[in-house]
Amino acid sequence: MLKQISYPSTNQIKTLGESCKEFSAARLVRIVLAATNRDLRSRIAEGHFREDLFYRLNVIEVKLPPLRARGEDVLLMAEYFLARFARQSSKPVKSFNEEAAAMLLQYTFPGNVRELENPVQRAVMLTEGDLIQKMQQHGLKWEDFLARKS
Repeated sequence: MLKQISYPSTNQIKTLGESCKEFSAARLVRIVLAATNRDLRSRIAEGHFREDLFYRLNVIEVKLPPLRARGEDVLLMAEYFLARFARQSSKPVKSFNEEAAAMLLQYTFPGNVRELENPVQRAVMLTEGDLIQKMQQHGLKWEDFLARKS
């Protein structure tokens, strides 16, 4: 039976398609996960975000550093993506060689995790053998790498 929450601050639920509301006997658990790359407090001050909505959403704030600030985590994430895509495509790719791993660790990713995920997927698809040799062939270019290194 499909249910929907009629209003997030009440414990009232109704079955889809019915007009009458009933109180739930069980405790209704509400979880809302919201993400943004903007400073919502400054957006509130500028009048671009509702303060009441901010406080409704901001029960537990989790701040994640950008990919470029994650250090060794980048290689762990890249290895995770490599294993996932190798399994999905039944390819024998097992790891990155030292050059590719070093490039991943030194690259200052300006974007999000997809900027890492997509080249790893391309590398798995295009690599012959069990080692990814060069990441620049798969979307991370040396010119970009050298320009962003500092």
